[in-house]
Amino acid sequence: MTQVMYKSLGRGGKPVARQFSYKVLGIFDVEDVLPYITEKVAVNYIIDGTTWVVTMGSDRLRCLQRGPRCLCCGLEGIQFQLELPPSDRRPHFNLYGMDTDGDLVMLTKDHIIPRSRGGGNQPSNLQTLCCICNEKKRDLLVSIEELREILENDLT
Repeated sequence: MTQVMYKSLGRGGKPVARQFSYKVLGIFDVEDVLPYITEKVAVNYIIDGTTWVVTMGSDRLRCLQRGPRCLCCGLEGIQFQLELPPSDRRPHFNLYGMDTDGDLVMLTKDHIIPRSRGGGNQPSNLQTLCCICNEKKRDLLVSIEELREILENDLT
């Protein structure tokens, strides 16, 4: 099983590299995936002779399509990885950017108004954040500017 390595928040709120046991089926340029993200469409990807059916219409993928860059820190998505979790038979795409240390950082869908505070899944309530900024935001009701201040204070 291929190990997926990317940074996320560790203990003490500092970014650390983490390892996940996902099988990476393929790595794709952003421009080769974004045009295929549409509602209720599945795309077949043939990798090493195996056909993988990938659903391309999730709220998460549509959010990443609208903005493949973290709104808080500006990290830009540079590659999609088609990944297969160990407990699943259906792969999915994850978008990654690269930080200044050369480590991959996953880009995620964030609820502007967290679901735990009544926010929904409508597109107007979704924004792209990297996993580090998203984990720092948690379920706070903060603007991007306020989140940047929180992150800056943690680094000093």
